[in-house]
Amino acid sequence: MGVEISANLVLLFALENFLSQINSFRPISLANLDKVKLLNRVDTKFVFHQAKLPLILEAMSSSYRSLDIDENRIFSYKSHYLDGDNYPFYLAHHNGKMNRVKVRFRNYADTGSTYLEVKFKSNKGRTIKQRMPSGEFSYPLSEDALLFLSEVSGIKILLSPALLNSFKRITLVDDAEMERVTFDVGLQYSMNGSVVSLDGIVVAEVKQDTLNRQSSVMRKLKDLCIYPSSFSKYCMGMALLNPGIKHNRFRPGILALQKLTQIHSY
Repeated sequence: MGVEISANLVLLFALENFLSQINSFRPISLANLDKVKLLNRVDTKFVFHQAKLPLILEAMSSSYRSLDIDENRIFSYKSHYLDGDNYPFYLAHHNGKMNRVKVRFRNYADTGSTYLEVKFKSNKGRTIKQRMPSGEFSYPLSEDALLFLSEVSGIKILLSPALLNSFKRITLVDDAEMERVTFDVGLQYSMNGSVVSLDGIVVAEVKQDTLNRQSSVMRKLKDLCIYPSSFSKYCMGMALLNPGIKHNRFRPGILALQKLTQIHSY
């Protein structure tokens, strides 16, 4: 418990520092953000220590706007991932299978909305997200949820809750409205009573219609020697909380996290 309280205090202190920077960005409303949904996109992910985030934000401040909802700029997310027996979605990613899916309920606490979401990763490297509004996470799945999963991805296997993930997110949009950038901090996972938190870690995701390595954020990340990383929140949480599960493909990523900061379990 002491570790949890200490980690939360460090996160709160960091968020206060980030917030002072983010508040200097011009705002963009949720309604205008929805015009840049990029549900069919190219994702590029980066993982780095939060000490570098202020430098990145500084480089973006003149050409990006920050999502603002009721004068709030840092938002709380919670995801309940679903998988089948023996975790076929996890193993498909681990084994490098293309045309793979992940299924989750995602709660957007600051807007009070929850969606059942399917993320499809194609063999062309594109991410396609489809979703339906949902009530709070409930299991077993409703008939509407089962129909949605079948129609959008052909999923017919029995799914059950696999992993809970929560984090805080900063969302930025470039002035040309061709790119969305998210910075996730305070990542925490729980499963079967076990909890693990990634203290001091930032997971950034650059979402573009077509890959553009010359955008402001991409250039700044490269200048700071932060390079693209294959990081899946779901797969990393599963690997960290299930020592017996196949995870050799993710071992380099786990070692990289350990070099950046401590991983706290309790």
